[in-house]
This record gives sequence, C-alpha cells and structure tokens, in this order.
Amino acid sequence: MLCIQRRQRRFACRSSLGATVAVCLCTMLLVASSSVCRRCFPLLRSSRAAEPAALIAPLKLLPARVLHRRLGLGAAAAQVSPASSVSDCLGLGLTGMPGPAAHALVDELLKDSQATLNIESFLLLVAGRVPASSSLSQEMNAGEDEPDNNNNSDNNNNNNNSDLFVEVLLRTREAARQRREFVVADALKKQLKDQRGLDVKDNPDGSSQAFKLLFEQARAVEQAKAAAVEGAAARAMAQEALAKSLLADSMDEVISVTGRAASCVRQRLSYPGARAGRALQGRQPADVALALALAGCDDVELFSELASQVEAELERTAQRSLALPVAQIVERCAAAGFRQQDCPGLYSTASAVLRRAGFPESSPTMRDLEAGNFSLHSERPLLWLFRHALRQGRRCLPPADASDEVDAAVAALNSAEDASGGPRPLTLDLGCGFGISSLGLAVSDARGRKERCILAVDASAHCSSYARALARRWKLPPERLRIEHCSAEQALHAAARQYRGPVEWVLVNFPTPFAEGGNGTTDEAEDRRRNCHLPVSARSADFMANAAMLRAARDCILARGGSGAAGGALLVQSNVEDVAVTLRAMAEADGWEAIEDGSLGPEVAETEESALWLPRRQLRHALSGGPRAYGPGWLAASPLPQLAATETERYYGGEGLPIHRVALRPKRRH
Repeated sequence: MLCIQRRQRRFACRSSLGATVAVCLCTMLLVASSSVCRRCFPLLRSSRAAEPAALIAPLKLLPARVLHRRLGLGAAAAQVSPASSVSDCLGLGLTGMPGPAAHALVDELLKDSQATLNIESFLLLVAGRVPASSSLSQEMNAGEDEPDNNNNSDNNNNNNNSDLFVEVLLRTREAARQRREFVVADALKKQLKDQRGLDVKDNPDGSSQAFKLLFEQARAVEQAKAAAVEGAAARAMAQEALAKSLLADSMDEVISVTGRAASCVRQRLSYPGARAGRALQGRQPADVALALALAGCDDVELFSELASQVEAELERTAQRSLALPVAQIVERCAAAGFRQQDCPGLYSTASAVLRRAGFPESSPTMRDLEAGNFSLHSERPLLWLFRHALRQGRRCLPPADASDEVDAAVAALNSAEDASGGPRPLTLDLGCGFGISSLGLAVSDARGRKERCILAVDASAHCSSYARALARRWKLPPERLRIEHCSAEQALHAAARQYRGPVEWVLVNFPTPFAEGGNGTTDEAEDRRRNCHLPVSARSADFMANAAMLRAARDCILARGGSGAAGGALLVQSNVEDVAVTLRAMAEADGWEAIEDGSLGPEVAETEESALWLPRRQLRHALSGGPRAYGPGWLAASPLPQLAATETERYYGGEGLPIHRVALRPKRRH
C-alpha cells in the first residue's frame, strides 16, 4: 500500500512538471508550423494560477534541482538513452529527438543542483534548433549525426531559434491582450524590449508588430537611463550642500559639508555609465558648479571636470542652441568662479555659439567675451550672485571669539613686503559678504597695478567660505589676501595691535540696513513690525557699522597710519539714503571728517529727482525734510578700481538707481 501511494505521488509530480513543459512545447510546435490555433491559448490559461502574471510562468526560471529530482536521472541514466529517459519521465513521447539536441538537454538538466535552468534554453534544445525553412517534424525525422556542411549553420540556427521564441512571446502577448490581461501583455512587452531589443507596436485590430532596435541604440538607452540617475543624484547632493552651507555657523562646518559633497559628486560622475551617458546635460553642469561654488567648495579637480562637461555640452548643442540659454550657462559658470583665462576653450566655444545665434555684440557679456576677460567680476555674473544674496533671508551672527584666527591672518599678512622691502598698505573689508570687492582688489594687484594686503571679514560662514574657496582656486597669494569669519571689531583690534604697515582703507560696503525708523525719524514701534528681520537701529549691537565699530576703525587708522591727507580713510557705500546719511552723521560726531577736497573724484550735485523712481523708504526720507546724500563729500563714483565693485553696486548701477558714497578720515589731533 505504501509503495502504491509513493507511485501515485511520483506520478502526480511528473504529470505537473510535464504539463508545464508540454504547454510551451505545444505553443512552439504550432508556431513553427505556421498554423497557430487560437484555441490552444486557453490551455495555457488553464494550467496557471489565478494571478494575471502567471501567464508568463512557463517562461520563468525553473530550478534545475527540481528537474533533476523529478526526472530521476542518477547513476543508472548512463545505461539508457538520454532521449528515452527524458521522454519516459516527462511522458511527452519525444523519442524522435535528434541526438545532439537530446544530449545537450540532458547536460543542461544535470548541471549543479543549485543552478537554475532557463526555460528558453530548455525549449530550444527540445525543439532541436529548428531552421526557419524546415518544419519541426522534418527536423525530428532527420538523422541523429547529420554532418554540418555550412560553416554559418550554427549562427543561422541560433537566429532562427531566437525568432521562433520571439514569435511564441508575441503570439502569447496577443492572446493576453485579447483576454484583456494587459498587465501580462505589458510584462511581455518589457521582456521583449529589455532582453531582445524589440520595440513592440500594437495595431488597432489587436495584432502586434515587433521592430528590431539596433544594439547600440538599445545600449545607449540603458546608458542614458543610468546616467540620468547618477546626474540627478549629483545635482541633489550639490543643492543639499548649498542648503547646509547657508545654515552653517562656522567655516569648519562648511568645509566638512562641501568636502563630503564634492567626494560624492565626483564619485557619481566617475561611474562608467555616467561618463558614457552624459549624466549632466544642457546647463546642468553649470548648475552643479554654481551650487558647489556657493556652498564653499574648493575642489579644483572637480571644477575642472565640470568645466570640461560644460564645454562638451556647448559643442554638442552648438548648431541648435538659442542665444539666451547659452548666455545664462556662461554667466553661471563665471559666477561659479570659472575665469576666461583659466577656461579659454569653454568661453571661446560659448562666444562662437552666441555669435552664430545672433546675440547682441553690444551686450556686456559679448563685450567681455570678445575682450577675453569674462569672469566673476563681469556685470552679468554678479547679478546671479546678487539674486542669490537676496534669497538668503538669515541674519548671521559672528563667532563670539575668533581672535586666534584673526591674529594668525594678520601675522600672515605681515610677511608680505613691497618692492622696497617694507610692509604693504592694508585694506580692511568689513562685512565683505561674498568677498567680491576684496577678490577684485587682489586680482588688480596681481596684474601689477598696486601692491597691498587685504583682510576681509564677514559674520556669515557661508559668504566667507565662498570667497575663501575662490581665492584658493584662483591661487591668490594667502600672504596678500586673507578672508576670515569674525566680527568687524575683532578684525580692527587685531590690525591695530599687530599689523606692521599703514592702514589705507577701511571699507564698509552696503551694510545690512537698520530698520526704517531706526534713526529716530519715524514711529520706531510701527516700523519694527514691518522690518523685524533687520537690525533694530543704527546704534544697536546687531548693526555692523554701529558707533563702536566706527570708533574702533578710527583708532585703527590712527594707530597704523596717522591722520591727514596721507593717512587712511573710511569708505561707506549704501543703496539706502537714510542709512548713508546716518552713518556720516555718526562718524562726524565721533572724530571723523568727510573728504571734500575733490581728490577722490567728482561729487554728487543737487538735482531734481522724480518721486516715481525712488524706493518707498527713500521717498519717505526725502519727504521728511532731513539731510540728503548730495553735495560736498558725497562721491559720484567709487575711488576703488572697477574690479572692486560689489554685486550690489553692479546691480544698482545697471538699474540706474542711486548709490550713496562718502569717504571720511580721522580728524587731525591738536
């Protein structure tokens, strides 16, 4: 009785496996004879589970260990015909199978028990590699050891077998669509495209057509997909680094963030798929470069790679690019710190594309490109930086104690000497922001116009890191330019104590204005509600150019440079008239005097102004009847070199809006 039960279970297992393989064989036999009967497809459906995806179950991988156990092929298998063993176990009656095909089938089945058997290979081996010109029955009746007289017969048979299997999938898919099993149809379509490189088009009558995709085209599609993933990850990492840099409280934190981001972005862009498929396309390399530069990254190798990618994209799209996108790309590259002298190929390609696209020759961008000096200090790149500055929205506080860092910076500047061997004059850039003015002065000095040392400081670690990273990438001598994250008063005290040479300039360029009414001219409580993000008043500690800073600046100049015409001076620039007027009044009340001798350039004459062109705050100040920013001492232009113009100065100058400037020096001691 026990033997009978075992035989019944063995018979049931063999029957189940035989039914699965028989289904596939029947389908192939019908397709090979070009007489496919639609009634055969319900047979496929009847042997599957209820899920739609089970339609392609016969095409999935079958465990070889299961076949090995079910077929019962052991040591005794060598004593019988391989074909008859397979035939007897499966019950398919394939005794007419050609010898080579049967042996290959048995070899496939007798592989390692942990391996898997591809059902496609199984079916093709059972079919005996049927040529397209012969029927399946004719091939099975042929001799077992028929010689191969054609050297290309194997390739032809492989191609024919591939076509046969594809035809099986197509017919199966058509049947699935007719039964509205679209999930299965989509799965088969994806398999045909991914595994066979076939693009299936469905006709309105329910039939389908398969179009062969070129191998290179299919590979390019896959590479493009992989590259797009890597490019998206690189862009996300750059933007994340920028967001963290905006919130950083120290330059060490910025260095840590940008170091990790640069490493990850470089790794993403170095993947073979990213290189072959152009992970960053269009303006994306420029966007990544600008985000990393604004974050404070100074990885020269990474920026060189991004510049090469920008140039390659410009060359690739040169014939179809519009002028405006190309202009934006080169402007963003310049804002990221790519100078024309460092990347001549990039900018020469961009210039040629812009000329071909009809970009105006009179535009500032084309003018600087043709002159060969397009850089961050050009007009348009600074506007990108100005827009970024407007979006910060976070008032930063300087570190409580950065005296050690500032003392080290001043000590490094003391090592620089002029042509005569003496100390160089010092320029202090207080509240330097992104360091545009200090970087411009350093570049001007490098061109031989003047020798000076520059100490630039700002309360924002984000802004200071951007300026310091550019100084390193441009290889500006650290003994002539130092950028630190500290307060203005700490820098002034360190320079007064330690610097060996004279202090030539103390720059206060466009300080964050105090809240309207902070000078006591309007209802302060009302205006503070409208300007809660600004410093409370001109004398509050959170306003950089307060009375304590003005006093420290005067003491520094007197300690290092004396007073009078040969001494140092304080330059105040602001786009807010009441701020400039208030600062001048505070300075003159604390031992300063405006330079009114005309030695620094022409002064602003009193003119009739149209109220339509005045900002609301300036209009209120004008209507209040208070002092105005014109007349003696108010400068019409900056006394500094053109390269020292800040992004705010460029924007307001380009828009035709007034900039209020006054230069002051300490009063002579009596």
